[in-house]
Amino acid sequence: MKIDSDPLQVAETFYVEPFECLVVEAMEATTMQT
Repeated sequence: MKIDSDPLQVAETFYVEPFECLVVEAMEATTMQT
């Protein structure tokens, strides 16, 4: 990870990527139940 990159972009990456993983897992779990 680049330390000299935009702090906002770095923070966004930390928050968005795990959230996307949770959404994908939730969608897969919902699909399996149906």
